[in-house]
Amino acid sequence: MPVMSGLDAARVLKNVMPRVLLIMYCATPEECLEALINSVGVSAIVSKSESASVLIDTCRSLLRRKAA
Repeated sequence: MPVMSGLDAARVLKNVMPRVLLIMYCATPEECLEALINSVGVSAIVSKSESASVLIDTCRSLLRRKAA
């Protein structure tokens, strides 16, 4: 992203909309990065190497949990 990183954007979004569900879609989700992302308030992480169905299933799962 040209202006800020994905983590910076997540921080801003969570400050403006604390209840928003965020999915980080990244090329290399590593365990140490996952801990940092989770501390920012990202609800899930999906690797770009996964199929689109994984991203869709993750969205559905988060929405189901939120609705329950």
